Amino acid sequence: MIIVDINQIMISNLMVQINGRQAVELSEDLVRHMVLNSLRAHNKKFKKEYGEMVIACDSKNVWRREVKWKHAEDMIKQEGWQLLASDETA
Repeated sequence: MIIVDINQIMISNLMVQINGRQAVELSEDLVRHMVLNSLRAHNKKFKKEYGEMVIACDSKNVWRREVKWKHAEDMIKQEGWQLLASDETA
């Protein structure tokens, strides 16, 4: 299974187009074309090896924030570091 983060596909396509030497004005049709073309290319390249493509989308309540913070807390405890409150000064 190929899991594709649609947000990252969109951002990477926009950055390439914005930073390109011959940047054209962005339109909804152009962005749609770039994103769909990227998805098609990834699917064509990796389908034989990994199978079906699944498109992953985030909502405004991104689960990664909670998981990432929990992971960071665990790492801090494991290493014996101390958390500093944001209002403390050094």
